[in-house]
Amino acid sequence: MPQDPFLVPSRLVELSREFGQARWTILGEGNTSGRIDEKVFAVKSSGSSLGTLTEIELTHCYFDALLPVLQTYLGHSSIGDTAYYLHLTAESYPDITARVNQTLGDVVPPLTAGPNHGD
Repeated sequence: MPQDPFLVPSRLVELSREFGQARWTILGEGNTSGRIDEKVFAVKSSGSSLGTLTEIELTHCYFDALLPVLQTYLGHSSIGDTAYYLHLTAESYPDITARVNQTLGDVVPPLTAGPNHGD
């Protein structure tokens, strides 16, 4: 379910605080992020605490700039392989993925094709 892009930062802060205040993280650290639209996502800045996060501590990132970096870092030869990896990561944590999707909408979009098996 798509979310209003203007609500994503406040809902991300809300969810991050819930995780941080529940003490599900060590020292209140950890990363949270939320997709604002098809081109941009917000991520919690390093050094900020989940339990006390504010919107000013979110960094806006652009998929088109970061996915090729992640692809190279993971050793994938295609963006499709990287997308498949991200999808599998979300499937490994169904309870967390369901809670995040309930709050922020579809964080990890559905796959349109499988991996290239090591290409």
